[in-house]
Amino acid sequence: MAKSKRFEARITFCIPHELGEKLYAAADRSMSSVSDFCRRAIVEKLQRDGAIPPVTDGRAE
Repeated sequence: MAKSKRFEARITFCIPHELGEKLYAAADRSMSSVSDFCRRAIVEKLQRDGAIPPVTDGRAE
């Protein structure tokens, strides 16, 4: 099985204050930091769109 390469990217974006409050609230509900919450949401969206393959940890589901 081929190993995937890991890369990191820093993304900066501006959002309206009201959306920021909702983002912080959603992150709090999931007990995640805002950056982890956003990272997970972006990865899930890219996977749904087929832009990146689903991440597997090698365990059978």
